[in-house]
Amino acid sequence: MDHVGLGTEGGGGVPCLDGYRDIRELVHLVAAMEEVGFSPEDIRSYMGGNFYRVLQHCIG
Repeated sequence: MDHVGLGTEGGGGVPCLDGYRDIRELVHLVAAMEEVGFSPEDIRSYMGGNFYRVLQHCIG
């Protein structure tokens, strides 16, 4: 989980894709992740923590 993150292909109202429609529905994704047993740390990493960590490393 330290090397994955939320992508944009799940939302945006693209009719051929199942997923969230926009950022307001991310709460449902988090709830589903909790329901299947993801740890709070893994959810934080996936929802932006990994991106933030890499960004900090790259630009300081």
